[in-house]
Amino acid sequence: MPTSVAYLQSNQVMGWGEKAIELRSANTGNLEGVFMHKKTQKLKFLCERNDKVFFASVQSGGSSQIYFMTLGHNSLFSW
Repeated sequence: MPTSVAYLQSNQVMGWGEKAIELRSANTGNLEGVFMHKKTQKLKFLCERNDKVFFASVQSGGSSQIYFMTLGHNSLFSW
């Protein structure tokens, strides 16, 4: 069960939690892609630009990292 969701310009809904990110069709609800995290992370959605989705990781001690994913033609993620 995702803890957060975002609607993407590609008419898709992306949901994420601490262990995975899922991409689903907004029209049908069909699963179109999954990215599993190696370790538990708290992610904050930043924005979507063209075919990229940007996240920041929330880490203890005040530091953070920025990640982006490229959405492929088959809606599979590249991290």
